[in-house]
Amino acid sequence: MRNPRTVTRTVAIVLSVVAALGLTGCAPNPALDIAVSTGFVSRVETLANQGPADTDTDTDTDTDDDYYADADDWVVVHFEGNAEYTVEDAFRELEQTEYAADDALRNRELGLIDGNEVGGDSYDIYFVGFDRDPMWDALAPIFADAPLQWTSVELYDGLEDPDPITFSSGL
Repeated sequence: MRNPRTVTRTVAIVLSVVAALGLTGCAPNPALDIAVSTGFVSRVETLANQGPADTDTDTDTDTDDDYYADADDWVVVHFEGNAEYTVEDAFRELEQTEYAADDALRNRELGLIDGNEVGGDSYDIYFVGFDRDPMWDALAPIFADAPLQWTSVELYDGLEDPDPITFSSGL
């Protein structure tokens, strides 16, 4: 009989490879395809190697994502392509910064990363929580130590906020 953990790990790795191969060719830049595929595969392999999480059936707790489902304050960090880096560079270089930023928000129970977006000449990272000012206070030192300099930050009171607070890095 096979070890269930080995089967789970094998299935996760096979699915990640299939998904990564499906992503190849989706972006107009082959370098971006490789970054997406490599980052995705390494993240899934990490999760597969962790194995199943301990679950306590005596308690019914919501996940962080459930807790923040009603959150509507946003911090959006923009990295515009410039003479120092391209949008694709930002995508590749900021992965660890994104994880650190998400950890900083979650550890302080301020919010979490919602995702990122590559579009035009900008790479944008979205964070959601309940209070945008403390969120940025927690994120600012993380992005100050990032390998690339952000160009602007917007603090939204609701994603449709017509007048967000905006900071510029001066780039």
